[in-house]
Amino acid sequence: MSNQERLKQLADDMMRATEVCDLARLDEIWSPDLELWYNTTQQTLRKEQMFGVINGLSEAIEGLKFTNVRRIYGDDGYVEQRDTSGRMNGVGFCFRTCIVVEVLDGRVIRVDEWWDSAQDPRNKGS
Repeated sequence: MSNQERLKQLADDMMRATEVCDLARLDEIWSPDLELWYNTTQQTLRKEQMFGVINGLSEAIEGLKFTNVRRIYGDDGYVEQRDTSGRMNGVGFCFRTCIVVEVLDGRVIRVDEWWDSAQDPRNKGS
């Protein structure tokens, strides 16, 4: 299996595990030293904090789905653009996100994620 094929498999697995809140699978995919940075908060979260974030998403969002995925692969990671959609408080949403993923020894070590906070469904009506 080529490096690009391995990265594609890892990316697909991480995306699907996030959609269904499979924390056991994410634990396998993410390095113990995982860092995830969000442009909307300018904060970096660690692996254990991310389990809480993913769990919270699964409780707040019905039918979380990532579609229209485009990726560019490099030697040690990938860049992914995608539509993030679902239903929150009975209202559907869809917005574009971009993640830059760094992989070390077959596991995700860092994710930088960007989206337009004006499109975040948590900000609607506030």
